Amino acid sequence: MIPKPYLYVLANLHALLHIDMFLRINDLRFVLPHFLLPRVLDNVEHVVLDREYMLAKRVAPSSEDTVLDVGACIGLYTATAGRNAKHIVAIEPLRRLVPYIARNAELNNVKNIKLLNAAIAPRTGWCRFYVGTYLLNSSLLKTYVDDVCGIERTEEVRCIAFSSVLKTYRPTLVKLDVEGLELDLLRASVDALQSVEKLVIEVHTNIVDLNEVV
Repeated sequence: MIPKPYLYVLANLHALLHIDMFLRINDLRFVLPHFLLPRVLDNVEHVVLDREYMLAKRVAPSSEDTVLDVGACIGLYTATAGRNAKHIVAIEPLRRLVPYIARNAELNNVKNIKLLNAAIAPRTGWCRFYVGTYLLNSSLLKTYVDDVCGIERTEEVRCIAFSSVLKTYRPTLVKLDVEGLELDLLRASVDALQSVEKLVIEVHTNIVDLNEVV
């Protein structure tokens, strides 16, 4: 792979020219949106290179797993986990990112995928979604977006109850990255979570107390 300083120079050039960036890491391939460059390289580093969601062997996806990727972003985890899993369900509220999830799954030969454009919430319905000045810090939680980057606009998005998704797809592995809403989802879905064998949560400690999640 290209050394990190040069990679960021290339990323900034792609952003300036409004050209999506193609990135190859070993046998993995990704398309990175020009409107997220260069900062999305940080996501590539912690999801793909450092494999932070899979550091513990007990939460690594296996061929027996049905994986639920909540907050799929551009599909970095979807693509890496989906290659090993029996089935993967990727859920992302930002419509602009959905084609990148599909494209990155395709590039990595992930065919066993269900893709949903929706937000996961404690209850089903239509919700106000706060879009941050940096797109990947958007959330249903206004205080989180205000604190992290500031709100650019709001959108009405379709929300699906976390418990409903768990009962419908019956995942054995769940990856949860919901920008500050983690605790609300867990509290609203205690019973439905009982069948989940592996749970990986990205905790945003500026909003959520880690001890409450553990």
